[in-house]
Amino acid sequence: MNILLKKNKILGIIFSLFILIFGIILFNYHKFNNNNLENIEQYDKNYDQIEIANSLQDSSLKIEPYILRAHNGKVFVFKIGNETPLHETEIKFNELAELDKMLLQNGIQATTYEQIQEYIEDYVS
Repeated sequence: MNILLKKNKILGIIFSLFILIFGIILFNYHKFNNNNLENIEQYDKNYDQIEIANSLQDSSLKIEPYILRAHNGKVFVFKIGNETPLHETEIKFNELAELDKMLLQNGIQATTYEQIQEYIEDYVS
């Protein structure tokens, strides 16, 4: 009978160890998956921030370098960010229609000098 009790006690200890090890493995697996989920979410946030930064860079590359603007009663071509005119046109500001005056007071931007020349031709003709 002593041997039977010892076997049952040993089996109980082995079963308890098995349950304990299984619980530890299950707990760590759950913890590992939660950490992965947090890492994925963090990666997504970082990726979104990179996408925003890239879109801002792309939009900053699209800034028009030229502006057609009224200055001292005439219309001039400026390089954006520079207050010294690149070119003085023959267009007299006071002879323009009110809508054109409003546009030119704020400035008309263009990406190329050719576009600026087209705007000038529209006002001259």
